[in-house]
Amino acid sequence: MILIVPSLDPGMHGGIERVSRQVLTILQGGAGSAARDLVLVSNDKKCFTGDGLSHAQETGDGRGRMTSITPFKFYRCRYLAMILHALWMPLGGLEGPILCVHAGLSPIARILAWRLRMPYAVFLHGIEVWRSLPSRTHWGLSGASLLIANSRFTLSKFREWHSDFADKPAEVAHLGLSDAFESLEERKPANFSESGRFVLSVGRLSLEDDYKGHRTLIEAILELRRKCPDVFLVLAGGGNAAEFLSRFAAGQSDPRAVIFTGQVSDAELLWLYRRCTVFAMLSEGEGFGLVHLEAMAQAKPCVGTHADAAAELIEDRVTGRLVPPADAPAVAAALREMLEDPVALRTMGERARQRVSERFLHRHFAERLQNALALLA
Repeated sequence: MILIVPSLDPGMHGGIERVSRQVLTILQGGAGSAARDLVLVSNDKKCFTGDGLSHAQETGDGRGRMTSITPFKFYRCRYLAMILHALWMPLGGLEGPILCVHAGLSPIARILAWRLRMPYAVFLHGIEVWRSLPSRTHWGLSGASLLIANSRFTLSKFREWHSDFADKPAEVAHLGLSDAFESLEERKPANFSESGRFVLSVGRLSLEDDYKGHRTLIEAILELRRKCPDVFLVLAGGGNAAEFLSRFAAGQSDPRAVIFTGQVSDAELLWLYRRCTVFAMLSEGEGFGLVHLEAMAQAKPCVGTHADAAAELIEDRVTGRLVPPADAPAVAAALREMLEDPVALRTMGERARQRVSERFLHRHFAERLQNALALLA
């Protein structure tokens, strides 16, 4: 097996990095002892295994360091250097197939597939493929034998943007919640002294990711507080939009409406999930939304929009609410309805937890991924 990923660093909290670590864990569990397997990582300064719980000792000359971790060989370097290494690195004893976990690295997969005469698959996550693709990425994707999408929404949007891939074989493999997250020991975020009911939202606060709906959620909370003044919003995450959003919230004459935690650890995030009343992410273009699963696993009902993959995770009025995008009054009304019926709120939370346990755990994702990769055999 050959796995190509952008990062395995446990300090990276993005969805693609989380999926990369989870995929490695899945493939490690199924690796055979007779074959030599390879993992290529483009961005990490260190080399990590599994869910990032162990660190490998490096060997090599520093240009493209090879690290031995049974049963895998790790080869990591920057993108352009990786292109060159893919052309000349020794590949004897390797067996397929090849899985590339990010579309941007698909040219590496195509080069290795050409050298080894074996098929490869590319995992599609979301917005990175809902735009005009660089020619090298288009070339990398066009040679793939299979595309694996994290949701039906992601696959549909990709084909909408790139009709020339309409006939490319593709499978949907919904993600699952990593076992490592549930095993954490929770920790209260530093300087978090607030108490009471709060709506939690988690995600990168980025000026480039305005589609995530943070401003709409802030506006909805401000409207909600006119009827439910004890409810406030907690935004967990860092990024270059944090200052802008903080100024936006501060300018609404309700300084207690929004709490910004900044970047939090997974242990602190677990603490927030367990104590929030409702989780909300109002994205207009999320390819999957792992944070929904993390909240649902803690028996928290979720609010998402009709404009992305949230509908594949949230059952409207069963495990949470689906609302129109960019519609703060509709969000406020949905939240108020939920908060004013504590019995229904608890029922939705328990149903959310049950839905995760039945369909969206690590083992479910492993089965879906392995079934998809079997198509390359």
